Amino acid sequence: MKKMTIIMSVCLLILAIIAISLYIGIIKPPIDSKAVEQDVVKHLHSKGISQEKYDLEISYRWDSKLLGYNPYIIKVVFKDEPDVSYHYTYHYKSQIKEVTQSGVAPMNNREDKNFKHTE
Repeated sequence: MKKMTIIMSVCLLILAIIAISLYIGIIKPPIDSKAVEQDVVKHLHSKGISQEKYDLEISYRWDSKLLGYNPYIIKVVFKDEPDVSYHYTYHYKSQIKEVTQSGVAPMNNREDKNFKHTE
C-alpha cells in the first residue's frame, strides 16, 4: 500500500513538471502584450502616425507558437480608412524586436485596392 502511494506521488510530480514546462515553453507569451503594443506604437509613430489615428488590436495565439508561426496577431485599423485592416508581424526573437507590416485585408466587400497606409 505504501509503495502504491509513492508511485502515485511520483506520477503526480512528473505530470506537474510536464504541465509547468508546457505552460512556460508554449502557452505563456514570451513577451508581455503591453511591450508588444509599445513597440507597435513606436513603429507607427516613426512612420508619422499618431496613436489617435488608429485602433490597435493585439492577441497572442499559443497554438501558432506551437506550430512554429509568429504567435502575435497584430491588427491595425486606421480611422481614415475603416474598411481596411493592416496586419503587422512582431519579430520577438530578434535582437531589435522589429515590427513590420505583413498584410492588408479589405473589409466589407471593398473593391478599391488603393490602400493609404501600405509600407
